[in-house]
Amino acid sequence: MVTQSHSASKILRSVLAAAAFVVAPLFGAGAALAQQPAIYAPGEPIVTGFSGIVPPNPPPATGDPLDYTFIDLAGSSMVIQQLQPNGPPQGQLIPSPPVFTAKAKDVGQVFGIALDDAPETTGAAAPNIYLSATSAFGLNIVVPDASGNPVRSKVGAPGAQFMPGQWGTAGGTTGSPGSIWKVDGTTGQISLFTTIAANSGAGLGDIVFDPASQQFFVSDLDTGLIYRLGADGTILDTFDHGVNGRPNHGLAAVPDDGSEISITDPSFNTEDPRTWGFTQPERKVYGLAVHSGRVYYAVADGPQIWSIGLNPDGSFAGDARWELDVTGLPSTNEVTNIVFDPEGRMILAQRGPQVGSYDYTVFAEPKTSSVVRYSREVPDDP
Repeated sequence: MVTQSHSASKILRSVLAAAAFVVAPLFGAGAALAQQPAIYAPGEPIVTGFSGIVPPNPPPATGDPLDYTFIDLAGSSMVIQQLQPNGPPQGQLIPSPPVFTAKAKDVGQVFGIALDDAPETTGAAAPNIYLSATSAFGLNIVVPDASGNPVRSKVGAPGAQFMPGQWGTAGGTTGSPGSIWKVDGTTGQISLFTTIAANSGAGLGDIVFDPASQQFFVSDLDTGLIYRLGADGTILDTFDHGVNGRPNHGLAAVPDDGSEISITDPSFNTEDPRTWGFTQPERKVYGLAVHSGRVYYAVADGPQIWSIGLNPDGSFAGDARWELDVTGLPSTNEVTNIVFDPEGRMILAQRGPQVGSYDYTVFAEPKTSSVVRYSREVPDDP
């Protein structure tokens, strides 16, 4: 069993609820010495968020300007910030200028963040950064207007396409809802790492790297599967919590309902996330973490935290177990981030329910999420 304590600041709560946020630990000092300058230095925060918009200029003579307000392709979807403290920590406000940005034109909209251990394994100056495609900041589509120019559409329609900047096109490779992008931590070069092709539009959840097994895990919000990826991006296998996890806790198996989206079908609605192809809450996995040889994962229904072990070869052990029900918080919002601190305490961050905002102002229900910390009981009481 674990016990919980509420000790997160409002600032951290708002950052984690609105976007993904990673501060990597300091990697081995020897691994980074005498290396060429890199875009990323240990301890710098990496933040993902909506890249912004470009309103029409000049505004259209008739109609709604929002119909011609598009994603800012030059806007930043991921930012590495440099922390510059001006003295000993005293709760002061310090500058955090960006030292590198990944733009919407390259990676689209992204949420999940992972770092590998390239300094230890290859002697690189910095770890590489991995970003997973997301619908957390909306799903936007365009159709041709009478003159053949793109105009936004709230519902699916013939000829509809995802808006440029939704999924990215780094290196001439067109992204998709299942894209995972790799940012070289030394050079900043962006390339497509892999694609979860089964994802029709709901996007991916979290992505984590396990240095012990040299592999990645990513949650798919469309199917509910946890994908296991090799260090080169190869899809190795999947774990289905709905079918193979739930029965281990006396719960009925819940197969995926097979829901997909088609942006050319009028049933798709950019303002209604229920039409975006998310799997059922009972099998929907978002936040992930690897700790002590197990993959911990957050299930929307509850929400609950579960884990599954890893075999010596890195494969799923098939021993999924319920860890805890997330209770006592102001909401039952999904847990989108899981981390463990050096003492083994589990920290969970919620994100508000998805909102489809045609004016780009709200992406999740605000002021309803929490950050909560759990510590294991000693002695342990199952």
